[in-house]
Amino acid sequence: MFDIGWTEILVVVVIAVVVVGPKELPRALVNVGRWVAKGRSLAREFQDGVQTVMRQAELEELRIDLPDPKSIMGDNPIAEGKSILGNSDPVPDDHFIDDQIIAEMEKADAETSDMLRRAAGEAADRARDAGNGEAEAEQETSAHEIAGDDGGPEQSPSGAKPVTES
Repeated sequence: MFDIGWTEILVVVVIAVVVVGPKELPRALVNVGRWVAKGRSLAREFQDGVQTVMRQAELEELRIDLPDPKSIMGDNPIAEGKSILGNSDPVPDDHFIDDQIIAEMEKADAETSDMLRRAAGEAADRARDAGNGEAEAEQETSAHEIAGDDGGPEQSPSGAKPVTES
């Protein structure tokens, strides 16, 4: 910013130590720091003020004076609207089209309902079949438990497993 090198800074420090003295140098640096901060804040305020004035000037340039709304619409806008609409064709009657669309939608809704009922019935049948398979497995397990058999290889009364030939 100021294009100051290390040699210039060293010269300024030596002069400050000679002029102010080593005891007063810290206090002098604090005062210089305060003055620099005040100068920066004043410069910032000045820039903000200039920018505000510039923005206001730009807005004044861009401002367009609009004519009075009453002069745009005329004395009787309803009469003008009726005169414009009086020259146009009337709107066609679309009740037949609406009824046809409603009938197609009801037909599609009925077909969808039938498909959902069939799918629900098939899912219930599959669940019932799966439930029957589980019930048979439970009955088999219960029969083994009643017989005292765990369904595994037979064990001798001593708890040793029988030897199988391989």
